[in-house]
Amino acid sequence: MPAGPCSGPAGRLLGIPEMSRAVLIADLHVHWHRDYDPACLRRDVLPRLRRHSGGAADIVLCWTEATRCREFDRLAAGQGPWPVVRAASGGAVMRIEDTAGDDGVWIVRGQQIVTAERIEILAIGVRNETLEGRPADEVIQMLHQIGAPALIPWAPGKWWGRRGRLIAALFERWPPDVLMPADSSLRPRGWPLPRHLRRWSARWGRRLAGSDPLAFPGEERHIGRYATKFESSLDASDPLASLTAMLRDRDVAAQPVGSRSGPWAVVWRIARHMWATRLERHRVAH
Repeated sequence: MPAGPCSGPAGRLLGIPEMSRAVLIADLHVHWHRDYDPACLRRDVLPRLRRHSGGAADIVLCWTEATRCREFDRLAAGQGPWPVVRAASGGAVMRIEDTAGDDGVWIVRGQQIVTAERIEILAIGVRNETLEGRPADEVIQMLHQIGAPALIPWAPGKWWGRRGRLIAALFERWPPDVLMPADSSLRPRGWPLPRHLRRWSARWGRRLAGSDPLAFPGEERHIGRYATKFESSLDASDPLASLTAMLRDRDVAAQPVGSRSGPWAVVWRIARHMWATRLERHRVAH
């Protein structure tokens, strides 16, 4: 993966300032699937994220890909839906510019890891296939050793019962700057803040959020609808290190912006996701 500017016309440097904005808007839980509509990024996602800032802001999308997804690699290889104008942070971050010359967006490499206990952990800035299926404590320890933030996203049914108790124990064992909860647009509007989120926020004085779009066409419209606003600038010379520092620094104010889906919309999104997953399994089996 490239460590510097991409080659060819798409790899021109644009003179991005080292400390460009006073605010960062980051969607910390993004999936991009090949059947998504690429035009949605500039038509819907980026304007929405800019509105969250109330003014000029740096924009970051953390692509937390499941093991079977390789869209970040395709983007880095020049096979993605948009031209990359710059690589940064050792190739773990790509920048896309608006064709109209407007502000662009940073795309950060990441991974959605399913642990041995069937708990989802989001790794920001890295991808390591050997982490899949390992015990949660081992995954968190390994991410901590390499300096990658670890987030546990809220998800329907996955923070309750046995897994909910396991997650509660993880948040008790690990410091709040090592293991962090992330709210989701799939937590229906009107639902109370989950206990784990509430306790972490009380200890750390901030909250994190991401959109978590599901794996069927049309879900790309939800990217950026629920994100995190950091009251800090992103260092364009090393955006991954800058984002990591913001995630871990309790003195940097961080709060959700945007809105979550309503209860019936969540039910509809999940039902469509389950149906699409069933169809895909049937297609692969035959």
